[in-house]
Amino acid sequence: MEDLLLAAEVVERPCYRETRHSWFTERAYTQNIQHHIWDRESGLNRYNRRGSLPVLTHDLEFYKSITPRLSILCVGSSLGYIRKFTPDGKLLVSFSLDHNAVSVYQYKGVGAVQHALYGIKDEGVQATYETGILLTDQLFHLLWNIPLFSEFNTRWTLNREFSIFIENGHYVLLAAKGILSAITYNREHYANYPDLFDDNEMYDYKFYLVDLVKGCISDEYQICDLVFLSHNYGVSVHGNKIAILSRCRQCIDVLEVRNGKFFMRYQVNREQETARREELEGGLHTNGVPEPEMKGILSQLKQHCIANVYKDAIASQNAKERRDRLREFYKDFLLFERMKMIKTQFVDDDLMLIRFECPKSKQACCNQAELYIQTRPEFKLYVFYSLSQDKVLKCYPYNSVELLYMQRNFHDTFRNMRSMQTGRPASTPSNNIYFRSAFNCAVKTFVDPRRAAERLNPSLPVNAQGTSCAPYFNYYMFNYDDRRISSLEVPKNVTPNPILFTDRYTSVLKFRIILETSRLNRTRSKQLVTFVFHPYEPFIISIQHIGDSYLVNFHLYCETTVVSPGERKLNNDLWAVNYD
Repeated sequence: MEDLLLAAEVVERPCYRETRHSWFTERAYTQNIQHHIWDRESGLNRYNRRGSLPVLTHDLEFYKSITPRLSILCVGSSLGYIRKFTPDGKLLVSFSLDHNAVSVYQYKGVGAVQHALYGIKDEGVQATYETGILLTDQLFHLLWNIPLFSEFNTRWTLNREFSIFIENGHYVLLAAKGILSAITYNREHYANYPDLFDDNEMYDYKFYLVDLVKGCISDEYQICDLVFLSHNYGVSVHGNKIAILSRCRQCIDVLEVRNGKFFMRYQVNREQETARREELEGGLHTNGVPEPEMKGILSQLKQHCIANVYKDAIASQNAKERRDRLREFYKDFLLFERMKMIKTQFVDDDLMLIRFECPKSKQACCNQAELYIQTRPEFKLYVFYSLSQDKVLKCYPYNSVELLYMQRNFHDTFRNMRSMQTGRPASTPSNNIYFRSAFNCAVKTFVDPRRAAERLNPSLPVNAQGTSCAPYFNYYMFNYDDRRISSLEVPKNVTPNPILFTDRYTSVLKFRIILETSRLNRTRSKQLVTFVFHPYEPFIISIQHIGDSYLVNFHLYCETTVVSPGERKLNNDLWAVNYD
């Protein structure tokens, strides 16, 4: 990064002054890269105004001048299916095109290609097949190609949307799904999980602990269940602890990674499986596969949740409020009885947040009770559970205003994600006044806070490592349309216009992200784009999903690229890189 700062061209731009003219105010809103570097080296705090900005805002100010202003489109897919950078930004993890191996690339930095990009003034250029490969080779070097399955594998499928880093990027957790055998599927699991069998399909899941330093598979962990792996929703991590939510067993396996090996530490709600197996063991051996009569058994965890909700209802001081809450509790008792664990996350090393829901049944509603459950799709129960005490600490309903403002004030705690290089989390309502203002405006649009809680609370629990800590998402410095791009690692819709990033205080255009839109009207299917941000360098990888094909674009810093205030068109001429 220091080489990049030295290579940057010092561009003098007019300073934006406040009403009080002084040297301090002249440099308060400067756009000069030299001022930004001086402030970063000296540690001068130009925004030391109480209640306005954090003390170390000046440390990131130079990112206003070092931006990914050049978009190079269609660089090819020689990297495979790109997943994400490690937290320290040194490695890139991707999957092979045949889904049988994981590739680990060393990232060399955008400074390695500045000599090749020198002279490009356009903000968007097309790359040929040859230049795309050459540019990729200049930025990345293949370290490891780790096979997970054999070449003739037909059973296991690697999940491309799942990857979690452990121990500061030393290990990465990957997952694969396999088909169960018919005998196991029809007998044992139908007996153990009768109330969920008809509505879910069970699979074999194999979790791989891959050592990125040694380039090998360190350990494996296999279960037979239903785990939601997309975007890391079914698995949570805190430190070296891993929590895997099993939807059919309705329990949470808490593992610990020690010296590159998995160790079972705890199992939340383990009595659910034990009670069913003991009750059905006799019928299974005598009559084959029985038709169980005790669907909807209350596990110990569910009983504690229901008792906690009842105690909160009778603890109300006002008689009318206590009567209303008890009436609501008895009315929703059938929902409490049928609810299932859907999502979970670690809040800290000991505290877990679990969300219960009543999933829709695939079977026809044969009675009034099932019909009532289907008419309440908004029902959710948020439970804070302590591992050390084996106790339910607090339960919140789906429209809890207290949980809504807890999410606003302590979102950093829920997300539990920081960048190794910067040591700071990405902007959230709990650490940024602009995000908090947007959050408050969203709440006010619903008029009733309980309606707002009903719409905003489902974002909890937060999926593991699903937020980017790139400095360009910092709301103190940049303003952008979060409907088209955000720090959340979820696909966005592709639109014809470029994505603009402007300065927060002066509204000066800093850079554009240009995508390939020539095929936008040629296909009827909706086009999606996924962004992979580097943790601290001005480098972005965008992957466009067009039907069954993928387009990979690079957005990176180029000192000769000029950001025009007006609309800039894509240069469709073939771009040749000078590698002399």
